[in-house]
Amino acid sequence: MRRRGRLVEGLIAGLGLLLPVSLAAQPPPMSGAGGAGRIREARDLQEAWEVLSGLISGERLRLHLAQARALLEHHGVSLPAAEWERVHQKLRARDYEQNPDRRKTAQDELTAAVDPIKDALFAALPAVGAFDAPNDDGTKLIVLWRPHAGAQQYLVERLDVRPGRQTNWEQIRTAAPIPGSAFELTDDSRIYPSHRYRYRVSAVDAQGQRTLLGETGEVTATAQWFNFDQLGFLIFVLVLCGAVIVYIQAAQRGVRLTIRKIAGLDAVDEAVGRATEMGRPILFVPGIQDMNDIQTVAGLIVLGRVARVAAEHDAQIEVPTSRSLVMTAARETVATSYLNAGRPDAYDEKKIYYVTDEQFGYVAAVTGTMVREKPATCFYMGSFFAESLILAETANLTGSIQIAGTAQPAQLPFFVAACDYTLIGEEFFAASAYLSGEPQQLGSLKGQDVGKLLVMLFVFVGTVLATLVETAEWRHTVVGDALDYMVQRVLNTGGG
Repeated sequence: MRRRGRLVEGLIAGLGLLLPVSLAAQPPPMSGAGGAGRIREARDLQEAWEVLSGLISGERLRLHLAQARALLEHHGVSLPAAEWERVHQKLRARDYEQNPDRRKTAQDELTAAVDPIKDALFAALPAVGAFDAPNDDGTKLIVLWRPHAGAQQYLVERLDVRPGRQTNWEQIRTAAPIPGSAFELTDDSRIYPSHRYRYRVSAVDAQGQRTLLGETGEVTATAQWFNFDQLGFLIFVLVLCGAVIVYIQAAQRGVRLTIRKIAGLDAVDEAVGRATEMGRPILFVPGIQDMNDIQTVAGLIVLGRVARVAAEHDAQIEVPTSRSLVMTAARETVATSYLNAGRPDAYDEKKIYYVTDEQFGYVAAVTGTMVREKPATCFYMGSFFAESLILAETANLTGSIQIAGTAQPAQLPFFVAACDYTLIGEEFFAASAYLSGEPQQLGSLKGQDVGKLLVMLFVFVGTVLATLVETAEWRHTVVGDALDYMVQRVLNTGGG
């Protein structure tokens, strides 16, 4: 935590920014009982407790050992060099030991070698300390204390020190002892930003006798501008947005952006031409969901293209809908397409009609239309459920060309089996950019490909690291640390 703060300070100083409050200013010192603790600053207190927790759990041990050494030396606590060398020897012996029995013995020896370092950190900490929780909205404070021999439980009390507030200590939590461990409690009960609090912790023995371990100084809950735990996600978003902007500008300058051929969309002209030659209508089904479903919106975009080609070829298009809002939007879409094609007189709004909201009632009406009118081409573009195979099989029996598109994974196999062309998942959403060729849509589509490439790279790197950690016993090396960072700081974007 200290190194990250210094890095931020260095970057800001390098940019020459002048802030009203210096970032280098130290937070108020934390007080503890007995005066034994050398670590007083909130930032170092937090780092010390994180390092100590890592040493106790044994996770990322190599990294936490290096941090413990730097922290102790920074506060004037020095251990013999032989102690550190002994720990690293035991660590290497444990990592390279393949025999399970000897490996367990090596783990026990490593734990014993780490104990003096843990003891030194315990001794450097105050009996009781508190600091503001990092990367939060100013509603959490963290209280820390050292274990007390014979304690059956610990009582944590809080005092609001603002003028005019209560003068009595309020018990907020109890905690049970954990052998060989330090204690950390996150207080999120009625904590308000910029308010000042004090804490004290008491140990309770088996006879119910209380022993005051210590009392902290004043601690202020502060809201942070940025959550550094989500820094990786921020970088990803900035790269993705930057890629979209770059590609949009490139498309506007006339740079040709190549998009993979989508057979289902290329077949639109062919399917409409077939309907014109046969003198039979085109049936367009925009799914069974309302306009609040993105798949319905994508389907209406394809409808606009189909309607324009139908107007140019003087073909009839029929659009039965299961929602009134979809009917209204479809009428506006088709009317605009006919107008752009120069055939507004050929538009017939009666061909775009509402059937029913009931799922299988709608399916019965549409399949009845298929059997009676035998459309030359059927389009299914939108969100579909159990009715997908009923529609596709009925149109297949009448000899229609069928082009389907949906993002419902469970319905894609039915469309693939029964239709001539199927837009699978993202192909369906890319249809608007593919058909229109507008720079904004093409640039957005290509920019999203950059995001997919980054995700694929992340998955590949994570897979390689996880394989090395599990098969090559590299858990306590820089490889294991990198994997832990990816899992805890990048994938876990909840700030934990």
